[in-house]
Amino acid sequence: MKIFDMKRTKYSKLRWIATIISSSCLLSSCASKPASQNQNQSSTPFVFRSLDLKQRRPDGVRDWELTSPEARYNTAARTVRARIPKGILYFEDKPSFMISAEHATVLNDGELVVLEGTVRLKRLGVEPLLIQGDRLIWRPALSTMVINQRPAALNRNSRIISNSLIFQQESGQLLFRGQTKLSRWEKNYSATLDPQTVITAGNSRWNLNTGIIAAVGPILANQDNGRELTAASIQGNTKKNFLDLKAPVQFKLEQDDAIVNAGETRWNFERDQLSSKAPVSASLPKGDVSGIGFIIDIQSNLLTISSSCEVAQPDKNLRAKRCTWDWGKDLLTAAGNVNLIESKTGQLRRAEQMDGALTQDGSIRFSPATDRVKTQIKLNTGKTNGSNQDDSSQVTF
Repeated sequence: MKIFDMKRTKYSKLRWIATIISSSCLLSSCASKPASQNQNQSSTPFVFRSLDLKQRRPDGVRDWELTSPEARYNTAARTVRARIPKGILYFEDKPSFMISAEHATVLNDGELVVLEGTVRLKRLGVEPLLIQGDRLIWRPALSTMVINQRPAALNRNSRIISNSLIFQQESGQLLFRGQTKLSRWEKNYSATLDPQTVITAGNSRWNLNTGIIAAVGPILANQDNGRELTAASIQGNTKKNFLDLKAPVQFKLEQDDAIVNAGETRWNFERDQLSSKAPVSASLPKGDVSGIGFIIDIQSNLLTISSSCEVAQPDKNLRAKRCTWDWGKDLLTAAGNVNLIESKTGQLRRAEQMDGALTQDGSIRFSPATDRVKTQIKLNTGKTNGSNQDDSSQVTF
């Protein structure tokens, strides 16, 4: 049975008392006590077989609805207590969210609504999302909801949890307060399977309408294959499947002795790639690889340095236009005007491509990919038989 349906200004209170008392139809539906007892106990709540609250904006557009199979109204405290409440939130006069809980308390004639026990906010439409928790504080006049007990937001393959969650209905903004944890599954969210990636951060925000997401650091991302990523903060867009990691960014591989340091980096979830145009360096057991711009293909274990690649080792140095490092197979390929200089002898080898393999002691041993290699050796000679000779000469093979 419908209790009321009235319009309000944005910050006005809902006035129910006169409507309830003056309506004989409503009173006939109450589980009422004897008249003498009701007169002596003015604070005794009315018990209704059903509750149907509807709210509209000043322009007549639907705002929200809340129903319950049973509710008690205390006239003295102006409080409604309802069980198994269900409702609908509207956005631009269209159903946007379904809401449900085990209990609801409506205070001060609708100024404040508290939902408790398995609270669920389910977004309707093509991009389903579930916001849940154990306690939700709702201020309809401010279009703001706060979940401060076990808040979480879940979509098809992700879950975000934090200490508290604020939902701003009009802007579609979710604000996560305290330590925030984002878990991602490669396929679909599972309550029984561990996620493939877990990202922890500080205060975060996520706009459900635009997909824009941001979080303050420190950022720590752990993957189930042992890789670890850190950043100062993140910004991105969930609709476009990317996160921008703010510098300094560090990527640790499965082995603790291989670390990649980089500037601002984009993490594309759809391709499972990290990419950047900033300088990058990779620290190896016996050497360093550096350059400008890179792409890390996480699935294939490939790090490609886009330009100005340089490999520095204690006994040799290599320069090339670009390099590709397969850390799964411990292979490094240098391509484009490759120059390899031996530190002790000064020997210079040139080729269009060279392949290097990581040896057991951690150094890289290079060999030309083709037979077309030009080698230069600098030979130092002294004076012989009193005759003057050049101190050095170059021999080209």
